[in-house]
Amino acid sequence: EETIIEHVDGSVDPVRDLDTIETELMLADIQTLSKHTTKNKRVAAKAPAEAALVEKVMAQLDAGKPARDLMLKEEEVKAFRELRLLSAKPLLLVCNVSESGLAGNVHVKKLEEHLKATREEGAVELITVCSTLEAELSTMGGDEESKTEMLQEYGLDDTGLSRGIAASNQ
Repeated sequence: EETIIEHVDGSVDPVRDLDTIETELMLADIQTLSKHTTKNKRVAAKAPAEAALVEKVMAQLDAGKPARDLMLKEEEVKAFRELRLLSAKPLLLVCNVSESGLAGNVHVKKLEEHLKATREEGAVELITVCSTLEAELSTMGGDEESKTEMLQEYGLDDTGLSRGIAASNQ
């Protein structure tokens, strides 16, 4: 909540920001599917299963729900992946907080509560980082002992970068 950093909406609200991002991804997917449907009108007659899948996904998006939450039949999975929808991708949320916020932050707690109430367990990966600390660690070069000491001072086992990489590889 740095006062020198202006937020596009005027205040910090990660739940609102997540909803905005999700909406933008779903709108992009609707546009993609609309183009797909227009291009493939002739193909739809030959591939009714694919056309039905596109309609199913479109209904999900029109209901304001991301494609990743859609329950698919085993035979739909391959065609679904080939659509390459943005809202079908897994979510990795990275919350940038102050050094004191690493021990707990009201905005992160609010986001965690929202995720717990609206998402299945493990559906979203959330990590908290402090960019100031990350910048300081990056200037330490190969001094792993000093980095480890500094991380331990903040109750961390690893850098935010390393945690982000590990989370994105899951």
